[in-house]
Amino acid sequence: MSYYFLCFLFLSSLTNVSGEEPYMIRILGKPGKVKTSEAMDISWMDCLTKCRLDVNCSAVYKLSDVQCQYFSFGSISTLQKADFQNDEIAVKIQISQDQCPTSNPLIPGPNYYTQIINGQFYMSSVSPYSLSNNIYNLTYSVATCPNNTKLFQRGETTKVCIGLFFFEDPRCNNQDAASALCKAQNGTLTGPANANEYEYIQNISNSSKYSSNPDSYEYVTYWLDGAGTSTAYTFEDTTHGGTTNYQWAEGVSRSKGAGQCLHNPNPLYFNISEYPCTATFLAKAVCWRGALCQVPPIIETQPGKFKSSKTFDIPWKECIVKCRTDVKCVVVYKMSGIKCQYFEFKSISTVQQAAFGGDEIALKIQLAGKKCPTSNPMVPGPNSFTEKINNQLHATTVSLDSKSKHIYNLNYKVISCPNLMKLFQRGETTLVCIGLFFFEAPRCNNHAQASALCKAQKGTLTGPANADEYKYIQNTSNSSKYTSNPDSYTWLTYWIDGVSTSTEKVYKFEDPTHNGITNYKWTPGSPHLKGPGHCLHNPGPLNSYVQAIS
Repeated sequence: MSYYFLCFLFLSSLTNVSGEEPYMIRILGKPGKVKTSEAMDISWMDCLTKCRLDVNCSAVYKLSDVQCQYFSFGSISTLQKADFQNDEIAVKIQISQDQCPTSNPLIPGPNYYTQIINGQFYMSSVSPYSLSNNIYNLTYSVATCPNNTKLFQRGETTKVCIGLFFFEDPRCNNQDAASALCKAQNGTLTGPANANEYEYIQNISNSSKYSSNPDSYEYVTYWLDGAGTSTAYTFEDTTHGGTTNYQWAEGVSRSKGAGQCLHNPNPLYFNISEYPCTATFLAKAVCWRGALCQVPPIIETQPGKFKSSKTFDIPWKECIVKCRTDVKCVVVYKMSGIKCQYFEFKSISTVQQAAFGGDEIALKIQLAGKKCPTSNPMVPGPNSFTEKINNQLHATTVSLDSKSKHIYNLNYKVISCPNLMKLFQRGETTLVCIGLFFFEAPRCNNHAQASALCKAQKGTLTGPANADEYKYIQNTSNSSKYTSNPDSYTWLTYWIDGVSTSTEKVYKFEDPTHNGITNYKWTPGSPHLKGPGHCLHNPGPLNSYVQAIS
């Protein structure tokens, strides 16, 4: 794909989030997949300038010398190689250098453009499509902070939400409790990484004296990141640069001593001070009221690639419940408060982080606990959901895309058993197909031949691992007297897993997954044979249960 550049430098009116300049990168190409766009009757050069200055603009396409197509954040998802040399499109990215690069900055990618708008972090990502050299993918994400926290960017890619979190009972507490308070929010204690952060921290700390001080302490202060070790401070949060941007109270000690921790503001001088980590309150004068925490932002999601879907005119919560109880459903997407998009098994292959803050999606996975997890269970993944449908196991796996932090991939697998066998799951991950296999010539044979018969099917002898399996085994065994008994024997029986040893009631097994004889149902009086050389079979005569025989 051909490319060339148009660079605008030193436009001070543009808000710069990452410290890098946004550039309009012009390539010979045209729009691919588009949701919406706007046509503008302005020159191509004016269109490029307008997009670069507009925080909501992601790309522009040249319709003519006096008209362009204008794409806002989230409205275009692919760019493709041009069919004609006069096709020209420009996409906005950030570049660290102060001049146009000498090679194509879109390769290998990804490249980003980030912007904070109304307290939300908007990020566009441009990267070559892994399956085609002729396409660039544009993906979008919006990060929003929890209530009472504010979004800040540290460095090129790190986003944090900073805010005060308050102790509940007791309302004044020590630094260990402050650290635990932040960790309960999936975050850590933090400190200011720059002057803007410190100004925000100081403002919310000072104002909290009037809004979050039910016991009317004269001063309230908050633990922040930093604990002394006798030679230095240690930190929980590695993203704020240590004490580099800490503003210290005048004349206070910075001993870095063991057992000394940092808090803000100092009651008398308003800036950061050091005090014993065990402090909670001083009479009615000072209360260590809580912690300054950084917590991860909330990143919205939306559907990505899908084959088909259904729509239901039902409330969002009802849609989630419907999907959870429907064995065929894997994902639902909130279209509005009373409408949702419904995705069944194999119908959707990716979920991407949303371009807009109102987007919300729900994926079905299995979790070990009975409570909602305190951290994102999708990271690092993978996560899965399995369901037995018509003697098949349908497995859905959800995992982060290896090339993008903004996309989740959904992969599907269907496991079926050979004819005349039934699928069972043992434990969390083991799947087995169980069935009867018959001797051919001679039609009645010994235990060693039974073992060989199973091995010829790439399996082993087995036994029941639970009550459901035993019920199935017993039913198929008893009914075979009428369906697989050409010699009209009065009773038919089948070898199962278990060979006796010299120790009474201790058997050797070929199959380690059925947990030995734990779930074997014995014929009354069995097992009654002692010593090695005895093998187990089922059913016993008269349609009874498991027995041992020499």
